[in-house]
Amino acid sequence: MKNSMAKNIVILLVTVLLSGGILIFAESKLAFTIKNQAVAQDLGTLQKFFPGVEEFSVVDFVDETGLVKKVYEAKDTGYAYIVENQGYKDKLVFAVALDNEGTIKGYEVTRFNDTDGIGSKIKDEPFVNSIVGKTSTDAFATISGATISCTAIIVGLDAVKDNYNAMKGIVDDGTSTPEVVVPVDPPVELGSSIMIFREVSEKRQGTITDKQIEGDIETYTVTVSGYAVLEGDHGEPIPNTVIIKLNKQSKTILSVEVTVASDTKNIGTQITNATFLDQFKDLSYADETVEADTISGATVSSTSVINAILAAIQASK
Repeated sequence: MKNSMAKNIVILLVTVLLSGGILIFAESKLAFTIKNQAVAQDLGTLQKFFPGVEEFSVVDFVDETGLVKKVYEAKDTGYAYIVENQGYKDKLVFAVALDNEGTIKGYEVTRFNDTDGIGSKIKDEPFVNSIVGKTSTDAFATISGATISCTAIIVGLDAVKDNYNAMKGIVDDGTSTPEVVVPVDPPVELGSSIMIFREVSEKRQGTITDKQIEGDIETYTVTVSGYAVLEGDHGEPIPNTVIIKLNKQSKTILSVEVTVASDTKNIGTQITNATFLDQFKDLSYADETVEADTISGATVSSTSVINAILAAIQASK
């Protein structure tokens, strides 16, 4: 009887131990599966940044900005960050990778829903090249014609740099000066000329939304109806937005930048092209017979920019 009871106790203990072991194994297997599911969501991007690396792990992190959404470690190689920030119309999501020495090895926009041809410059080679190869203590510059989208990316990059530097014990003295990013625009053909000073219907006039004054330099942000608004294109069209910088004393246009172009893709959006905008640099408006060229095939859109310039000049008087 005693032997039978002892035997039953042993069997019970073995059963409990086995059950516990199976449970522990199951829990560890579940944790492993969940962990790898998280990695799997971004595995394609991670492998692109770190080719040949087979092991990626999720890193616990603290980010006060709330912009950094995920951090991954590529075993013995570096770290990748998934970042989300607000663009002009929607959230932008991008990934950036740094090696263990703090050099940026990769940058890729993984979600984009802003204006093609303008904000989409954050995906183009000039902007990508201005990021990849830099370090965690370098500064980054925006690109002309995509200020809002670029700023969203750069603010996110700063959050990444702060997180990485804190983790690695790297001190950023903040003395880095960003290089100017020069966009590469496709050729654009200029068409007929129109006078800047002329009668403009109320519907086509620009509206001043912001004015900054620094000595003789005045900077105006102007919204103006382009083709999309005038023709009711694109469902719920929004006006174009133009930033004009003037020298009030010399009566010259210092620069013109289109930050929002809502007109037809690859036609009206050509108003962001440097060939078109460069004609306004240092242009004198002291003589009210001054003219500017429109873009061939995008007359309404390019005229809207000239209307915005006229609104700024009139507000400066």
